[in-house]
Amino acid sequence: MGGSWSKWLLIVGAADTGQMVMIGVLMASSLLNVAYLLPLVGKGFFLKDPEAAPIHRMAESPTLVWLPPAITAVGCLILFFYAGDILTFLSPIVAPN
Repeated sequence: MGGSWSKWLLIVGAADTGQMVMIGVLMASSLLNVAYLLPLVGKGFFLKDPEAAPIHRMAESPTLVWLPPAITAVGCLILFFYAGDILTFLSPIVAPN
């Protein structure tokens, strides 16, 4: 849902400025997102026969598959809980003279 909120705000901003072409591009992008993401949801949650699944064997993912998203998640948690401390630390560097 994070992507849909930002796209919605972009559409509202484009509507405020009268940029109809940009609204069309954003709407087409949304439809394309639905077109390529919906089959994943359908196969993952609504597949009736487990034998019909294309993957029959479950295996552990390689480290380079799960490590970057895990590092990103930890970074997001750190930014969430320590945003004020990080801002205080960085404010002397970025503060205007």
